[in-house]
Amino acid sequence: MINTWYVNRIEWEIDRTNRLRYLDNNRLPSNIKPRIEKLRDRGVRVLPLAPKHTSEPDFGPFSSEPDSGYLLPGAMIIAGIAFAFVALRFNPTVGSVVAGITLVAILVLGFRRNRELSRKERMDLSKATVVVQLSSFESSGRGNVISSSEVTRIASQAFGTARIDRLLAVAIGISNAIPETRAWGTEYLDTHRVQLNLVEEREQIVQHCLALRIATDRLGSEPAGKSAAARTAQRAFAVTRKQLDLVWTRLTERVAVLNEYLDSLIALDSELEHYEAARRALSVDDEIGALLANAVGDEVSAEHMRDLRDQTRAVTAAINELVESLDGNLQTLLAFSGTEGDHE
Repeated sequence: MINTWYVNRIEWEIDRTNRLRYLDNNRLPSNIKPRIEKLRDRGVRVLPLAPKHTSEPDFGPFSSEPDSGYLLPGAMIIAGIAFAFVALRFNPTVGSVVAGITLVAILVLGFRRNRELSRKERMDLSKATVVVQLSSFESSGRGNVISSSEVTRIASQAFGTARIDRLLAVAIGISNAIPETRAWGTEYLDTHRVQLNLVEEREQIVQHCLALRIATDRLGSEPAGKSAAARTAQRAFAVTRKQLDLVWTRLTERVAVLNEYLDSLIALDSELEHYEAARRALSVDDEIGALLANAVGDEVSAEHMRDLRDQTRAVTAAINELVESLDGNLQTLLAFSGTEGDHE
C-alpha cells in the first residue's frame, strides 16, 4: 500500500532552539512553484528558510543562510579537534593543513542549503516558511515525555493550531524516547524493531500534523454575523471543521497508542532490572545454600532457593505479560501506518 504522505511531502526540520520550521506550499508565489517541483523531481530537497532575512542584501552564502551562527563555531571546533589529533600523531604543519581543509569543507557543504535557488527565490521560501515553537517535551528522554492522561487532555483542547503544535511536540518527544529505553534493544522486541520503523512512524505523524495545521490555518476563525451570507459561511465552516476534527481524533489516537507503547517499554525496563536482580541472586544460590546448610540445615536452604526461583518466575511472567501488551500496541500502530487519508 502506498502511503499518501509521500505524495505531497511537507519539508520540515527542527533547529537548536526547539523550533520546528516547515514550508507551506500554499504561501509560495505561483511563479516559483513549477521551479520547486522540478527540483523535487530531480531529488533535490527544497528546505524551509527561517523568515528573518527577507530584506537583507545578498553578500554571499554567509548572509542569508539560517543558523549560520551555529555552523561557523561548530566548524571551527571540529577543525580544532582535527588539528590536535593530526598534530599529535604527525606534526603541527600537517595538522594545520588538515584543520584548514576540514573547516573549508564543512562550511562549503553546510552553506549549500537551497543554493540552486536564486536570492529572490530563497526570499520567497523564507516568506512561505512557518515557525512553530515546540514545548520542552520535544527533547528526547523519558523524563521529558508526558503521560497518557496529558495526551488525552491535548486531544480535548479547543479547535485551532495551538493544539496541533502541542501534539507535534509530544509525538516527537515520544519517538525520540522509545529507542532510549533498554527494552527496545532486547531480544524480546526483535520483531518489533523490524516491523516498527520509528523514523517513518514519526515522519508520518509529523506530515499529518502539518497538513492538518495548514488546513486549519487556511480555514481561519468561525465567521460571525446573522445575515444570510454569514449563515451560509458558518454552515460551510462547520462542515469543514467537522472533517478536520475527525482527522484530529485519528491523530490523537495514534499518538496516544505510541505513548502507551512507550509506557509499556518503561515498565518492561523496570521488570528487566528486577529480573537481573533475581538472576544475580540465583547465581550465588549454591554458595548461599551451602552457608545456610551449615548454619541451620538443608530445609532452610531449600526454602531459600525456592523463594528466589518463585521470584524469578513472577518477574518472567510479568515480562511476558508486558511483551504481549506491547504486541497489541504494535499491531494498532501498524494499522494506523497502513491507513491512508489521515491528513487530508
